[in-house]
Amino acid sequence: MKGVKHRKGKAYKKYAPWIFVLIMAMCIFGGVYLSDTFNAYGEKNTDKSPYTYNKKDTDAVYASDNTEKKEDGSKKHIIVVEGLSQAGIPTGCEAVSTVAALRYYGVNITPELFIENYLPMKDFYKRNGRVYGANPSEQFAGNPFEAGSLGCYCEVIEAACADMHRNNYKEMKNLKIKAERGLTLSRLEEYISKGKPVIIWATVDMKESYDGFTYYLETGEQYIWRAGEHCVVLCGYDDEGYYIMDPLKDGRIVRYEKKLVEARYEEMGKQSVVIERKN
Repeated sequence: MKGVKHRKGKAYKKYAPWIFVLIMAMCIFGGVYLSDTFNAYGEKNTDKSPYTYNKKDTDAVYASDNTEKKEDGSKKHIIVVEGLSQAGIPTGCEAVSTVAALRYYGVNITPELFIENYLPMKDFYKRNGRVYGANPSEQFAGNPFEAGSLGCYCEVIEAACADMHRNNYKEMKNLKIKAERGLTLSRLEEYISKGKPVIIWATVDMKESYDGFTYYLETGEQYIWRAGEHCVVLCGYDDEGYYIMDPLKDGRIVRYEKKLVEARYEEMGKQSVVIERKN
């Protein structure tokens, strides 16, 4: 028996280097997919590689370990933000990104608690043959835990955070949280350079958005959702790119060309939520 084990050991040593090369090739070129989520296009998200995120219309690259930290130089600033995945919360990018930003400031809350206790939500319903739903500037349209839901905009996140403050959430008392529309990304760079991550609205994978699901508001007004809407945490920049914490990338920090982010940010109405400590 010992002789058999010895022969197996020699064979293993002989082929081990090739086995290692094969495994590494599978990881790098095939991708390592961690868990299934769904994006705002209703598509199953399988782009979960912890290495390089390749898309022909982007230059997204995962930030390497030696750059996932704030640097004091004038050319590049990257803030360490806790990476949170929205796995299990398929349409909850707004809530997950908000919680990541709040946790950066020491607020002890989870995405689940934020959604269940503070996020204003409204389900879709039918009346007289029409589908009615929430105004995304007032409430979350649907439920973040359901793949068929849509999302919400910056005013809803500000309202949810204000509700946390009203309910005496102790870590919120020293924070100032404000929804903004119209600020340029270059203006938001000023916050990043001071160590303040910013929640922004862009699109999934920085793809172009388009007219999506159409429904009616309580006012009777027809509303067209912008398909591809996505909320992330802007946490860094350099001369040519922006770094974001993306809940759809398992919470990893990814980099996109500045012009691309600017275009998608503008498509979504230049929305952001700025969080600062009170003086």
